[in-house]
Amino acid sequence: MTERTEERRSLLPHLPESFLQMLNERRAAAEAGAHEEEKRSHAAIAAEKILRAVNDGHLSSVKGSEAFLMKRAEVEDEPLPNFVTKLLPKENGAVIDYRGMQLVTFGTIAESKYTVLYIHGGAYTEEILPFHLNFCAHLAERLNAFVLVPIYPLAPNHIWKETYDLLTSLYREMLAEIKNEITIMGDSAGGGLAIAFCQYLKTIGLRQPDHLIGLSPWVDICMEDTDYEPYRPLDPMLDVAGLQTIAKAWAGGLDLRDPKLSPMFGNNLGLPKTLLITGTREILYPDICKFYEKMRSDGCDVELLIGEGMNHVYPIYGLPESKEAVARIDREIIGK
Repeated sequence: MTERTEERRSLLPHLPESFLQMLNERRAAAEAGAHEEEKRSHAAIAAEKILRAVNDGHLSSVKGSEAFLMKRAEVEDEPLPNFVTKLLPKENGAVIDYRGMQLVTFGTIAESKYTVLYIHGGAYTEEILPFHLNFCAHLAERLNAFVLVPIYPLAPNHIWKETYDLLTSLYREMLAEIKNEITIMGDSAGGGLAIAFCQYLKTIGLRQPDHLIGLSPWVDICMEDTDYEPYRPLDPMLDVAGLQTIAKAWAGGLDLRDPKLSPMFGNNLGLPKTLLITGTREILYPDICKFYEKMRSDGCDVELLIGEGMNHVYPIYGLPESKEAVARIDREIIGK
């Protein structure tokens, strides 16, 4: 570990002994293979097997990530393919152009009770998935919500600043036009971005949303201060070396510890009521737990929902175990 890393480690809070004990117990359970298959639904087990089968290494190894980025750089971000847009529910789904960025919306401003700005995951390099759109469509329908999903610029042809500029402009307009409560939510990279964006709002004088939700948020993209070894064999898709390679492309030369990239190192004072959700079988799990404790020590109103035996971003995949998390997300948005 470099001297600089040791120096920066002090930025993280001292974790309570009880919490450290819990993490150590979970780590020991992971190392012993204590996450027994029968504790998960057949659907959850099957989903993990599928993820392992289709994993081509582009998010789990340096070689795979570098090859993926080279291929990705050959083409500009693609608009939503026709087959995806045709899947959007005709009664409440639309795709509009916002300053050259596609913006998917579900519901309407006039008829909605709640508003959600949803930032999709994909390691800042991958297009939105039908799973994301399906999740947002059902969210809008269940809660009579207006849901906005920006199809933001992706690395390696674009870096974080372009997305920040677009999100800032969009959020300013939301504050001016929308009178009901606003939730900013995201998953994975989008979850980390949602949190970092809320930290950033304080620096530019814009008010916070009413609620903040992170589904398996990527809160520390440098990934140098945590022991991930016990979780590497559990995660079917992600690994540290591949993610670190991707992170550099998104950063565009900015320090990976800059709070605009890694909210783990940002200022949480004044952030809105926050819900964090993670699974125990994902590489990001220990960092999310660490960030939860950091928010608590900063005096934030924050809740951590842990999906035992669950993989990365499990709430959006329609698993039996997703139901509790989805119900909790709904209650957070409506303020209950």
